[in-house]
Order: sequence, then C-alpha cells, then structure tokens
Amino acid sequence: MQNALIVFVMPFYGQKEIPMADSPEESTAKREWQSLSKRLREKAKAAAGVQTLAENVYQIPLDSGLSFLAECIQGAAEKRVNYRVRFFEDDPQWFGT
Repeated sequence: MQNALIVFVMPFYGQKEIPMADSPEESTAKREWQSLSKRLREKAKAAAGVQTLAENVYQIPLDSGLSFLAECIQGAAEKRVNYRVRFFEDDPQWFGT
C-alpha cells in the first residue's frame, strides 16, 4: 500500500429554524473537533507529502507519513472523534476541477 486517506466525522453543524444553544454534548464535541483539527492542520504542514484535501480529510503517503497517520488516530482517540481510513495500493487518481 502506498497511500492512506483518513476522513474524520465532524460534529453536525446543521442549521436550525430557531436559533438555540447547543446541548452540552454538542458543544463538547465541537470543541474537541476544533482542537484536533487545529493540531492536525499544523502537523500536516510539516509532514512530508501529506495533502489536506478538506478540513477533515487528509491524503497520507505511507512511505513518509506513518507518524502523521499515527498522530491522527491517537488524536481522534483522545478527543473521541470518529474517523475512517482507506488504503490505496497505488496513488489515488483524482478527477475534477
């Protein structure tokens, strides 16, 4: 395997018809995600070959990015953020604008 794609499940940021305060659980989940997201953005900049595809999606080359992948998984466990990892045998082929 050459690459991994990790996708974090972000807390729901839905729109409400009547503005209401988040429940304590929702507020905590959002704070935890924001803390993890900030930390990973900083580490991704320093990690060789890691691409940030979206706020919650990273493409990681396994030959140089295993420590970043481990950081992602450890951070998600600490902050109780769900995630999914997809491994690719070859470089992913992206199409679009």
